[in-house]
Amino acid sequence: MAGEMRLSRDSAVPGAVDIHTHILPGVDDGARNLNEAIVMAKAAQERGSVLMVATPHADFAGRRWQGVASTIRSRVAALNAVFESSGLSVKVLPGMEIAMHPRVLELLRHGDALTIGDAGKYVLVELPFQQIPTYAEKAVFDLSSAGYVPVIAHPERCSEVATDPNRMYRLVRAGAMGQVNAGSLTGAFGRSVRQAAETLLRHGLAHLIASDGHSPEDRPCRLDLAFAAASRLVGREAALRAVRDIPRAVVRAETVQLESPEKFVRRKWFLFG
Repeated sequence: MAGEMRLSRDSAVPGAVDIHTHILPGVDDGARNLNEAIVMAKAAQERGSVLMVATPHADFAGRRWQGVASTIRSRVAALNAVFESSGLSVKVLPGMEIAMHPRVLELLRHGDALTIGDAGKYVLVELPFQQIPTYAEKAVFDLSSAGYVPVIAHPERCSEVATDPNRMYRLVRAGAMGQVNAGSLTGAFGRSVRQAAETLLRHGLAHLIASDGHSPEDRPCRLDLAFAAASRLVGREAALRAVRDIPRAVVRAETVQLESPEKFVRRKWFLFG
């Protein structure tokens, strides 16, 4: 994409786990067909990924949702069979990218919504791209109180978070984790989104990096370039945690020990006459 940073290509991350992809073909705006899904998986595997979570969009507001979870599970199983027969070793787990909604907890309890990797603990939740809903903090708190951990998908792409990163601080304090997109860190979504992603990482408000891969070319399922960018930003060890260690714990429903989040303080410039 135009404006994307040029980074080294020899930064593959063996053992990487990608918790946010749209690799399941023909269900949303991700992979259009099986061939695209195979190409996306091959590219991810070549760059070190061993596990991916299929997280098709799930907007439960005013739509039918009965049977969606079971359909995703069965399609993921079929996709894994195709990958294996194609000589790919990368595995796919079921999940959802759930649009922020007051009833997310209810949907999870009824089995209508899927957790990340279908493991029962972490939930991928998407904010609107403009404003954070007024009920968001309560929804996060309620999920956390019920034993779930909401993982906020690409908060850097929400205009309100980009303008005021402390909106994400409040969500993290309420029990959420943050996941920034690989493309955000490499500049694929523009300078302001990249800066927001960097701010979230630096302040402990984003804990995972995922591809949010949608297609083989424009939005591939690759983490290597973002890993290189994150390594320069927060150090190699922290970058490895974000693309390998923490996401691996997430798909295993393990508890993750996190550093305390930091409030964002905007720099002030003073002019002296």
